[in-house]
Amino acid sequence: LSSAASDVYKRQIFASLVSAIRRLGVESEFEWTTSPMRITRPSTGQTIMFRGLDDEEKAKSLTLDSPELYIGFACWEEFDQQKGERAVRRVEQTIKRGAAPMFWTFRAFNTPADPEHWAHLYAARMEESGEALVLRSTYLDVPPEFLGEEFLKDAERLKAVSEEAYRNEYLGEAVGLTGRVFANVEAQEVAPEQAASLKWVR
Repeated sequence: LSSAASDVYKRQIFASLVSAIRRLGVESEFEWTTSPMRITRPSTGQTIMFRGLDDEEKAKSLTLDSPELYIGFACWEEFDQQKGERAVRRVEQTIKRGAAPMFWTFRAFNTPADPEHWAHLYAARMEESGEALVLRSTYLDVPPEFLGEEFLKDAERLKAVSEEAYRNEYLGEAVGLTGRVFANVEAQEVAPEQAASLKWVR
């Protein structure tokens, strides 16, 4: 289940999973098609289906090939880009109907800068209630060879230019950038002679 730019995300996620299958050397255990976009394991009948959620109504078109089949996992990609909790509930009400007794949901997202973003509040509430296990990771938790030298250089460049943006984009911190017009404002007393030397005063 992917978010707003659904076709782009579907292709990216599909390509990532096919790449993982190949890297693990288990191509013989899986089959995949691009239209419809799905990955199947013939030996068990398990299928990975892909749905874009630029409109949550699309989830209603998710049908299974047989009444004996059920959905056991839901993986949300770019979870924070959904339209809010109501949209999430509508999708989950559809996919959990007739689902497996043990249903697993995975929700992945990069940290929005705004600490009041609905996805932050949702994750915090789920964690506090014990309904979900929240795992946090950064690029520092990944073997450097997985990322490549250019990725690591970009991270260091941003850290040098804007530590706040670096903390959000690379370390996953909610730094509160959303809605701020100027990121480098400093509040201080200004003496009359200083004010007289300024070109523009408002």
